[in-house]
Amino acid sequence: DGLRPMSWDDARSLSRRGFSIGAHGLTHAILTGETKAIACAEIEGSLARVNSELGVPCRTFAFPNGNYSPELAHHVLRCGATTAMTTEPMWVDSNSPFWRLPRVQLFGEFTRARIELKLALATLRGVLANPDGSGRAYRRVAKPKICSKNGRAHTPHFN
Repeated sequence: DGLRPMSWDDARSLSRRGFSIGAHGLTHAILTGETKAIACAEIEGSLARVNSELGVPCRTFAFPNGNYSPELAHHVLRCGATTAMTTEPMWVDSNSPFWRLPRVQLFGEFTRARIELKLALATLRGVLANPDGSGRAYRRVAKPKICSKNGRAHTPHFN
């Protein structure tokens, strides 16, 4: 079929040309099904590997299959990323948190027509279901809570 994974040389070439390259886990494990220690190691290791291979900080992490928890997303941020990508069907606006930005899943076998249709459907609220298996429908994200002491968005931590 002619498809192959991108090589590190391919990724470095794209990075040099201004593309942002993000991390996606070391083994593509579904992190919400792993222990906290394994999930955190997957996040930390993949961000470090992208940093090392590209020679620039990796600022984005995309959760495998979009499966995430708020705790894991905040761990991504504590590891130095500025955005975490999910497949949670939601709409982004100026108040959306960067720790759970949606992405539309597209695959190599998709025809141009199928890609255009999927992107068009993604603009219609409630049409596409979440591909992470949860069945959640598209929805708006609540505004982040601002701490009255320091004026910053509240970030929950692991217990």
